[in-house]
Amino acid sequence: MRSYRLSLCITLLIAAAAVPAAAQQTRPATAAADSPDEAAARAVAKAFVSALGEEDSAKAKALFHGSAEDAKSVDQMHAAIKALARLAAAAKKKWPDSKNLRAEDMTSAGMSAKLDQQPIHLTGDEATFPDGPRLKKKDGKWQVIDLYPDPQVKPMMSGMFGQVVSVVEETVPEIEHGKYASAEEAEKALGAKMKKRMQEKMALPPATKPAK
Repeated sequence: MRSYRLSLCITLLIAAAAVPAAAQQTRPATAAADSPDEAAARAVAKAFVSALGEEDSAKAKALFHGSAEDAKSVDQMHAAIKALARLAAAAKKKWPDSKNLRAEDMTSAGMSAKLDQQPIHLTGDEATFPDGPRLKKKDGKWQVIDLYPDPQVKPMMSGMFGQVVSVVEETVPEIEHGKYASAEEAEKALGAKMKKRMQEKMALPPATKPAK
């Protein structure tokens, strides 16, 4: 589905759940360097994503200038990233030589690196990434105003950060207690759990028969 690659949180879900997604957009090796405006917007986006890796969410929230309702998602995303960091640590301890359940993708540093690799799109005073936050220029300065570049993603993603935390908290003890023979097996199980949650989230309510 096209909208799966349109938000930073979907990157987390893909990393955690291996949900099928459209091809990731990356900057061509021959792409021109960012303009000063693009570079400024990219730097702000990266600073925000990096702040999500802090012990608490205060710094990320200080860099967020969206609505009070949208700011709640910053806390939820921060909790999901911390949970995914615990997952990566458990996998690394159990399987030191494995890919550790895509640990690099799960960290704020990994997401910051992804923003470096993606094109940035400026439309007037707004800036977006294929897989990153939405920014707006105010008084000559770029600010993060939304986690989602596409507003259509918001209703679908409501509550999904909590689902990520729930699935990860279920899976970490399973890894620690030896339920899975390999990181690949654990990743497959994690993906199946998250995919099931997402399918349940997006499932349409059953049709009801008209009254006679």
